[in-house]
Amino acid sequence: MATGNLLLGLGRGSIGDVTLYRSQGQQRARARNRKPKNPQTNTQTAQRIIMRQAVRAYSAMKEICDHSFQGLSYGAENMNRFNSLNAKMMRSLAIAETLQSGGYYGNFSDVALPKVAINPYIVSEGTLPTIPVSIANEGSPVVAQIGTNAPATLSYNDVIAALGLQQGDQITVLQINEDYDFSYGRFILAPKSGDYTKLVTDAAEANEKNLNAVVFAIADGKLTVNVGIGDDEMCACAVIVSRKSGTTWLRSSSKFVLGPGAVAYPLSEFILGNAEVTIGESPYYLNQANRTTQEGGGENP
Repeated sequence: MATGNLLLGLGRGSIGDVTLYRSQGQQRARARNRKPKNPQTNTQTAQRIIMRQAVRAYSAMKEICDHSFQGLSYGAENMNRFNSLNAKMMRSLAIAETLQSGGYYGNFSDVALPKVAINPYIVSEGTLPTIPVSIANEGSPVVAQIGTNAPATLSYNDVIAALGLQQGDQITVLQINEDYDFSYGRFILAPKSGDYTKLVTDAAEANEKNLNAVVFAIADGKLTVNVGIGDDEMCACAVIVSRKSGTTWLRSSSKFVLGPGAVAYPLSEFILGNAEVTIGESPYYLNQANRTTQEGGGENP
């Protein structure tokens, strides 16, 4: 490395095999590396796999998650928040695996877009009430525990009161099934007739804004919501509450709850395996350098 000053001031960039840069107010120069290495430590490989999973999950759920973080701008800000939160979450799962906690330690399986591996992804943040979620053994999501002595029928007003919500609030149900298919449905807490004494199970009262065949049912004192995506078992479910306040949309905080059908595939299996395939990129996935040889045919040191 060399230091000094250029005649025309401080410079940056590369000239031939020399790269110029500035540090501590001085002009510095170092040899240019035309054949960058592609290090493959376990830590670096793990980070690439985790980030790939986060990006893949956001891509699959973009229609919902690009506006589900309250107070953030539509699109890029939501995407960055989603990726940051969920990369941290998956790193925690990977650490739990190394500690042999015996709990769920992440699903890092190699699945192709637009499908999404099953993990407890954080899908929204906000100030609205959170609806508790559990998944029954048969895969039907329970989005509200009304009480063991709940009546066999519930009106819109009953549901709104039980969940601590308001008339017109939107409930969006997200789910991932055993084949890694993602889908969602939305139910508007506003009957078509405007009569909130009507039953939530009355199909004739379903708001025209409801999406994707969201069906309420009442059983064993629980309000259940089914979002049809075939006969495959549901493995993960999340519920987001949305409310428009002036020109601003408020959200609830939500993350996927995993059901008994969720299967974990530990990160260590993929670090020890073919990371090139797991990450889902070409053999030249970093700096245009091959995993085993540098560009030009020289062996990696």
